[in-house]
Amino acid sequence: MSITMKKLFQLFFIVFFILDKTIDILANCKISIPSSLPSKYQPLYLYTENVQGFIHPKSGSKEINIESDDVILLACPGKSFTDKKIKSSVRKITCLKNGQFKFGDKNLKTLKDMKCSGYAQPTEKVYHNTECGNCGVKKSIGFNIETQDGLYEYYPVINFCREKKILHTVYVHLKVLSQKKRYPSQLKVDFRQGSLFKKKNMKQIYEKKCVFRRINKILGKCKIVKKYIGKEEDATFSFEKGHLVAKADVIFSAHKYATFNYANAVPMWKTINRRNWVQLENAIRQYADKIKRDLDVWTGSIGVLQLKDKDGILQNIYLRRDENFKNESVPVPKLLFKVVYDEKYQAGIVFVTINNPHIKIIEDEYIICKNICEKVSWIEDKKKDNFDKLFINGYTYCCEYSDFRKSFPYLPIDEIENIMVNDFFNI
Repeated sequence: MSITMKKLFQLFFIVFFILDKTIDILANCKISIPSSLPSKYQPLYLYTENVQGFIHPKSGSKEINIESDDVILLACPGKSFTDKKIKSSVRKITCLKNGQFKFGDKNLKTLKDMKCSGYAQPTEKVYHNTECGNCGVKKSIGFNIETQDGLYEYYPVINFCREKKILHTVYVHLKVLSQKKRYPSQLKVDFRQGSLFKKKNMKQIYEKKCVFRRINKILGKCKIVKKYIGKEEDATFSFEKGHLVAKADVIFSAHKYATFNYANAVPMWKTINRRNWVQLENAIRQYADKIKRDLDVWTGSIGVLQLKDKDGILQNIYLRRDENFKNESVPVPKLLFKVVYDEKYQAGIVFVTINNPHIKIIEDEYIICKNICEKVSWIEDKKKDNFDKLFINGYTYCCEYSDFRKSFPYLPIDEIENIMVNDFFNI
């Protein structure tokens, strides 16, 4: 065979290979987020095997590609589909070679019309005999999905460690997925008590008038209480239900709805929750999007906030005391933290936020590890200035994980080799 013929044969093979792959790609079914999905009451999108879990776009993408002939599940746990012909809360749909989905005798170009009668209902699961934290138990918020044989399989969304006695979540874990573009969510719903807060009126516990009276009992003088949280009718310095996993950390509306659970919240000062804490959440998501990789994030708290009473003595602040006035619960955290970890490059960093807007100077008790924020180039300077200087917004500092672990050795990760200080790992 001549050299010319050999090159032509190689070229023909390459062109044929590219065309074959292109045809395969074109034959795939594409789910564009959010345009291909219902604007409200989205079902869950699942692989047929539980091991694979929820369907998500690949890192750095806004589309989900389903290969032709593949079958996926749509589920409305606790609800039904709006299409009355669908009797089950779970339906299978198949990707056809023409790029459309086959559902029964229908061919669907998008999944916009496949929606639930309401928000898919999350449930909580307790993993018995699984200790975590100092004296907690592993639990999760997720969804029970009905199987063909009438049984149920559980799909977790948020995993967390919880101390039942004091009604406190020690930490949560979520993989923050990298996305090509993020879309604002208009979801506004009430927090749910779920099965973990039976007979506890959590909504009332967070109401300003109840907080005012509770702290007044702890500190012993109305004037002192007003100094810290303002007048009873003033919400400026009230406590809020601070998300540990933010609704913006997850993609689909059903998952966002699942974040509104009291197990996914701790009491945060309003000025901190709405300033530095939300800025930190945004910065982590933006970094994941920039490097096009998913990040493991553990979020939690350390210690109990203390405020001086009428005699100048520091008192622990709990938002609830039981009917016998013996056991206190729902502690206001002293410190909040986020541990961010890039598994591929074994890189990580810790952010610690002081949950006290009334401090005037940074006392040693609030600093549990050396501040290295000046080295972290992927956080905008404007945000870092706000982290470091404005106490009312929640003074925030950065640490190496090995240093942080000396004060909080409870996370299921022993060591992190590299420090996530810049874009060096954006490879």
